[in-house]
Amino acid sequence: DANSNVDEILGTAKTHFSNAKKPFAILIKRDTFDGYKLANKQADIGTLSREEAIETILSSIGDKDIVISTTGMPSREVFESRARAKAGHHRDFLTVGSMGHASAIAAGIALQKPDRNVFVVDGDGATIMHLGNLPINGMLTKNGKPLLPNLKHIVVNNGAHDSVGGQPTVGAAKLGWITNVASAVGYQAVRS
Repeated sequence: DANSNVDEILGTAKTHFSNAKKPFAILIKRDTFDGYKLANKQADIGTLSREEAIETILSSIGDKDIVISTTGMPSREVFESRARAKAGHHRDFLTVGSMGHASAIAAGIALQKPDRNVFVVDGDGATIMHLGNLPINGMLTKNGKPLLPNLKHIVVNNGAHDSVGGQPTVGAAKLGWITNVASAVGYQAVRS
């Protein structure tokens, strides 16, 4: 609480770390700290909000298409959108706790389900987190033919890590750079 001696608590933690070599938890009550608003959160960089973009994507895909969504807000919004539409969740894989892995998961599913379109709803922060997935997805070929023509990788670039506090990403620094990278590493069709 506000009357706690922070220096004493941190001293106890330091002593514990040194002596016990084990974790130490400090529990802090809600509303202990003043609120903080990020001063440099990216302003609106597009015409659609992330929620509107996800709603548009989900309403535009086919009944047999599979959706893989990235961790955090996009997966929550896919879930909520499907619930509002009473559409069920049987075609969705909501990637929870695996930031940046949605496109790799989707690539595996697309390889196993070549007769179905697999849509990845990714964020700019998650895409940046595992940028190495892009060349794997783009350059995966057999006898010169792409193996993932059914993979549709959609990156919703809102310039922020909204799921973890709204910190800005480098995705907003220069719009279009993610599509330039995707094109350079073998994605067959790239739109911005």
